[in-house]
Parts: sequence; structure tokens; C-alpha cells
Amino acid sequence: MHWELLKRNVLRWSELGLGLTGTVLLGFYAVASLDGLTQSRVALEQFRSRASEPQSTTAGDMGEGLAKASGSRPDELSFWAAGRLAAFERTLGATSSFPIAVLRCPRIHLEVPVFRGTGKLDLNRGVGWISGTAAPGEEGRTGIAGHRDGFFRKLGDVVRGDEIVLQTPRETETFRVTRIVIVKPENTSILKNQAGRSLALVTCYPFYYVGKAPLRFVVEGALESTTNRPTIQRE
Repeated sequence: MHWELLKRNVLRWSELGLGLTGTVLLGFYAVASLDGLTQSRVALEQFRSRASEPQSTTAGDMGEGLAKASGSRPDELSFWAAGRLAAFERTLGATSSFPIAVLRCPRIHLEVPVFRGTGKLDLNRGVGWISGTAAPGEEGRTGIAGHRDGFFRKLGDVVRGDEIVLQTPRETETFRVTRIVIVKPENTSILKNQAGRSLALVTCYPFYYVGKAPLRFVVEGALESTTNRPTIQRE
């Protein structure tokens, strides 16, 4: 009888412990979502404000134009992996580089800042321009990488013909998805420079693979149109 009572007490306390753990995790998720969404909306509004202002140019500042905004605003965080969500929350108070562009895929409701690099902080907070490829707004193929369990998890819903918008401080480029391929990591031909402007969005694959994913999922897009920002000439 004594052992039966002890077993019931252990089971009861175990259930209470699991319930408390679940409540704490749900609270953490809610706080991370709310904080991330709030800070991200502010950052993207800062980028939009700068992009909407007429651009003053001189010979000395023609090479400038980085967006001085930070953060990101995922429209939905529920599809993220728990570890990626925790990493994103840790970056909210950190100092990182300013985004050089904003990437949008309207049909799949993706909007994310593009940072100059693919370091840990950059990819936890947004997506990153792949060094060695054409920078956003330049001639050639622009490569952008993101985590499969974070912002770029939505790429699994992309189809041929989808619109991809890449906004920089100087212009807005609209691309059309032409091909979706799955390649091995050593296949770098997907990033090979070429005439004109094109885009390659790269993430690991399979999306829900446990451990280090063995393949790469690539969305390729061809430039469809470019809209330049208005400029004013200083004396």
C-alpha cells in the first residue's frame, strides 16, 4: 500500500512538472513572437521611410545607399523550429549590421531583411547576401541564403511563376521564379555569375530533416522589371 501511494504521488508530481514546463514554453513562445513582431515592424518601417525619400547624389556619395535599419518582421512565426525561434529572440537586443535590402515573396507572405553576409547573427535575424555573387542591384546573379527552419522554410511553398521583390535603397527589382532545383552542397554552379540580373535563393534541404541537412534547395528567378528611386542633384 505504501509503495502504491508513493507511485501515485510521483506520477502526480511528474504530471504537474510537465504541465508547468509546457506553460513556461508557451509563455516563452508568446513573448518571443510579440517582441520580435513589434521590433521588426519598426525596422521595416524605417527602411520604407528611407526608401521613399528622394535620394540626394553627388560624385562623392554615388556609391552609398545602405539601408540603415535593423531587425525583421516575419508575418508568422508558428512554422519556425523551436531552436531557430530561440536564436532569433537572442538577436533582438544584439548589435548587427544594417540590412542592404528587403526581400519579399508576396504569394507566400514572406518579408525579410537581407544582411551583408551569412554569419550566425545575420542568418538568425534575417537572410544574407552570399559574398562573391552580385550584390543586390548589381549586374549578375545575386545569391541570398537563409535557414531552412527559419525565414526560408516558406520557400517550400514557392512555385514557378511566383513574384519575388528585392528592394534596395536605390531601386526595386521584381523577379519571376523560373526554376526550383535540389542540388548537393558542392554544386556551386547555381551561383555562377552570368549576363543580366538573376536571383538564387538558397537554403538547406529537406526542410524538416533531423540533423545537418544533406542537400540544398534553390529557387532561381529572372529579372522582370526595375523601378528606380527618384534622385535629386545637389549643387
